[in-house]
Amino acid sequence: MTTFVGRFSELRKLSQALEEVRGGHGSTGRCAFVSGSRAVGKTRLIGEFTQRARAVSLWYAADDRAVDGMHGATVSSRTPEGAAVASFVDHASVSELPQASRFRDILVPDWDTALRLLADALGDGEPSIVVFDNASTLIESDRSFAPAFRRAWQRSLREKPVLLIVVGRDLTPLTDADGGDAVLVPVQPFNPAELGTVLALDPLGALDAHIVTGGHADIAAQWPTGAGTLDALSAMLGRSPSVFEIRGELYLARQLGLSTQPESVLAATGSAQRSRASIGRIAALPPASLDRSLKSLVADGLMVVDRPLSLHVSREARYRLADSYLRFWLQTIAPRREDIARGRMGLVITDMRAHWDTWRRQAMSVLAQEAMNRLATAGQLPGTRAVGSYWNRFEDVRIDLVGTDKADNPGAVTFVGGLKWDATSSFDPFDLASLISVRKQVPGVTESTPLVAVSLGGSTVGDAVAAVLGPNELIAAWQA
Repeated sequence: MTTFVGRFSELRKLSQALEEVRGGHGSTGRCAFVSGSRAVGKTRLIGEFTQRARAVSLWYAADDRAVDGMHGATVSSRTPEGAAVASFVDHASVSELPQASRFRDILVPDWDTALRLLADALGDGEPSIVVFDNASTLIESDRSFAPAFRRAWQRSLREKPVLLIVVGRDLTPLTDADGGDAVLVPVQPFNPAELGTVLALDPLGALDAHIVTGGHADIAAQWPTGAGTLDALSAMLGRSPSVFEIRGELYLARQLGLSTQPESVLAATGSAQRSRASIGRIAALPPASLDRSLKSLVADGLMVVDRPLSLHVSREARYRLADSYLRFWLQTIAPRREDIARGRMGLVITDMRAHWDTWRRQAMSVLAQEAMNRLATAGQLPGTRAVGSYWNRFEDVRIDLVGTDKADNPGAVTFVGGLKWDATSSFDPFDLASLISVRKQVPGVTESTPLVAVSLGGSTVGDAVAAVLGPNELIAAWQA
């Protein structure tokens, strides 16, 4: 994966901030915080932006703490903190900054001094771009950095012609430095349309790839360009250990540490959408421990709570993992760790292929709702502002797709729909009859409520449904 694609919103935010620096908007300097999970593409984004910006720049990666071979910088300590300051001074002294020479042959004891020198080195002419990459690592390892950064910004850096870009996973200790006027640039995994472009896939291939990779750039980088999903997964697993194989385990270790209860809750939920009671039975956790884990996992963004969408407020809650890659990993990789360790990848791949159709249909139900919510926001589903699903307490009634005029306290159901994601058959009269037979169970639905179909194989029911959405229509939700 070498081509830079997408990230239009993120590039636009950064470009606008740089133009504000050039135009002297408000205080001269601007501060941008670029956040996101590991390997999501933050550094690649900033590299593309700085290349397009054609401004003088200083790029400092906080995990580059080499203290040898420095260009004339003098440091007062060889501690990790001192090494970080020394490394920054070393980079700055040979950078393109107008007054980079200020960093040479001078004692730099701490971050306060280093950042004061940075303000001097920026000069007062054309704007510069200064990047602090991997800043989360620096924040965690050096308690003096965050307060020194905030002081330097308030006292001197904000008055300089600089776009200061801070890149990291969690930048909360820094984000109040700009007095609430910072530019926040969250970086998410590739959406399906971006992933399709990166991997040279058609709309169906892009959707398939997304439900197993979650759009993560590090997995996409190992995906054979143009390959179908099952073939690509076989190729990646055949190169054990691969990013696809180990990413889930590393991610959970970073997020959960040594805590076993939340991991058991995630494993119990797996690739499904489950009730609290169901998760508790599978995980064998007491109610208090289960509730603590669920609350923590939802707060951390690892799990999502879904509720039935209709005109009645429902207390029925279902939990699912937010990341489709992690759902697939828990189903396909985690239970097969011993086989993988023994090199029995053939068994893993055979099992993966055997369950692929079931998995794909389940995962596409979530992705179809996301796509249709985007279409609704763009005004392409008339009268609809929210899309979800509906089920009753006993789950003997379940409808894949329900649209309403608003998300909170809706006043009207705008459509109900069924999803049939089967390459060998279309949405047919039997599927239509099944949808009609249960639609009256949804509060707010009448016989005149429009019906829609989301179908891989198209439809054979004519104008009995108001719309049919396939891979092309769904992928268009991310191309608008």
